[in-house]
Amino acid sequence: PPFISPNLLSATFHQGDVLSASTASLITKSTSLITLLSTTNELFTQSTSNATAFLSSLGDRMSSGALLMVVESAGSYSIVKVGEEEYPMPWLLDLMLKKVVSEDSKWYRLPTGGLKYPIDLENMRYLVRVYQRV
Repeated sequence: PPFISPNLLSATFHQGDVLSASTASLITKSTSLITLLSTTNELFTQSTSNATAFLSSLGDRMSSGALLMVVESAGSYSIVKVGEEEYPMPWLLDLMLKKVVSEDSKWYRLPTGGLKYPIDLENMRYLVRVYQRV
């Protein structure tokens, strides 16, 4: 049986550059879940100032009760420079939104046997944070 009944879930996917002003309208007050899955490092690689502005603006664009889920490889998240000080990327989100789940070092281990995939897969240590707009 499915984990969630299909009539309880509605998903819309958009592809675009979240660092450009033209995609700011994709996150509306009706958005209930935003996921950043192994992308924050890439955002900061493209533009530290635009990535910081994007993350800072999320709190303003999210409706009350909306969730932001961030999943990154543990230990490899970006560093945000504020003035002369440097802070880990989750720190910025910790200031803006209410943290409801925080796992800084969780392992995903592949099941032994039975899993077939065209390329080799590896175990992964990751961090997961879920934030809520209050």
